[in-house]
Amino acid sequence: MERDRCSLPTVTRLAVSGPSPKCAEAGAALARAGGNAVDAALAAMMVGLVTEIAVIAPGAGGFVTVGGPDHPPVVYDGAMAMPGLGLDPDRLGGGGVPVHIGYGGGVDTIVGPGSVAVPGGWAAMGAVWRDYGSAPWREIVAPALDHARRGFPLGSVADYYLQYSFDPIFSLDPKSRAALHNGNRRRNAGELIWVPGLSDALSAIATDGTEVLYGGDLGQDISGDILERGGIITRRDLAEYRVRKRSPIVLGLDGWTVALNPPPAVGGVALAGMLARVGLEPPLSPRSLIEAQLEVLGYRSTHVDGSRDWREGIGRMSKLMLAGLGSASTVNISAVDSSGLACAVTLSGGYGSGVIAGGSGMWMNNSLGEIELTGGEFHGQSPGGRLMSNMAPTVMWRDTGAVVAAGSPGADRITTALQATLLSVIVDGCSLAEAVERHRAHAERTPEGWSLRYEEGFCTDGLEIPLRGFGGRHMYFGGVSAAALHPDGSMEAVADSRRVGKGIVV
Repeated sequence: MERDRCSLPTVTRLAVSGPSPKCAEAGAALARAGGNAVDAALAAMMVGLVTEIAVIAPGAGGFVTVGGPDHPPVVYDGAMAMPGLGLDPDRLGGGGVPVHIGYGGGVDTIVGPGSVAVPGGWAAMGAVWRDYGSAPWREIVAPALDHARRGFPLGSVADYYLQYSFDPIFSLDPKSRAALHNGNRRRNAGELIWVPGLSDALSAIATDGTEVLYGGDLGQDISGDILERGGIITRRDLAEYRVRKRSPIVLGLDGWTVALNPPPAVGGVALAGMLARVGLEPPLSPRSLIEAQLEVLGYRSTHVDGSRDWREGIGRMSKLMLAGLGSASTVNISAVDSSGLACAVTLSGGYGSGVIAGGSGMWMNNSLGEIELTGGEFHGQSPGGRLMSNMAPTVMWRDTGAVVAAGSPGADRITTALQATLLSVIVDGCSLAEAVERHRAHAERTPEGWSLRYEEGFCTDGLEIPLRGFGGRHMYFGGVSAAALHPDGSMEAVADSRRVGKGIVV
């Protein structure tokens, strides 16, 4: 896999945070071998794609944000795309299975082969490596390939999600059911998972690069199987997929420069509004957090969500956010190195399609089945177009030398989790550990109107809104992974206690 090398300073220290010890340790291993923040973040994410079963999937899509004081920020858009290029229109609308899962208070979604969108995650990782990577590509893929070859224990977060999703989603495909079964029961946390074909697919990616997925034999195998089973991904969809480099939304907040995911993703736009709307005088006000959420998410609910013209709605929303409105299933990896290079990678597989495509061993996304992100209509988008996304990987820095990379999973709770975390650093000067562990709240629109879901310990005094409390810190409110370089040269890597993650400083 060839790349255009860029001139990057030598890295002597690095901080990396991810959703599991396996992910963070893979990133740390790349750092010890001389890799930079991008190398570490990509290696950690690839391990997550393999080992975080059901939480994420190898057939994922998403975004990579890179930047720092000496590195102009850029967002690599590897978001899901609507498939169906060159396909008979009569094929559209099929191959999906409507399901209900109890996770997060109840979710209706569509799974099966027809729910699989074009996955751009591998393309984005390949593109950012070509521009910023310092370690060989094979070494970056190697930790994930090793887990795929040897097998790995099912993690506790995956086990928790599978309690809700196995029967309605991951038991429908015979290959998926077999990979997660031990005799006549589902495998539990700690039991070994080994997926036939996955190591062969990763070996091909390690040797031939991501092109083997988008224009080679691996992509042909995946497309042929999904089409045969009623899905709509064609070889042309994969061959014509392109990563888009985008200029981020850039905010100046109390001496910090904050780079956020731009349109057509909605996550960075919403986060920009939630950051700009809150007063910057310490201490950070819980009430101001919620007022900002209600204003921004209220606008989004009215003008973006469920609309066939959601792209136009996000464009209008972005203009309002940048003007200061009223006065952006998922895994995230964050890494910062001693040169000040920061990298945040957020990928998602939706709720999971339950489909292992062909002989690849790769579980696929169900992004076409996330109706709240597709304009309210199954297969209603134009082939080749990007789908809406809540993902908001963020990097920020200030002229003191402080640099932070952060992101989170959690669907529409991504933006509220990052709002609380980033503003705790910006306004109150919290350490990353303090900021990530602060109690959170999320304004949720229900059929009865707006309500506030909050962790006990979050101050709700004076809030005139229906309340629903969660005991302790709960994974419903996201799982921030963050890394920082401090002005004195020290580093910090923090993984949210709401998930079973890990941060490592090398």
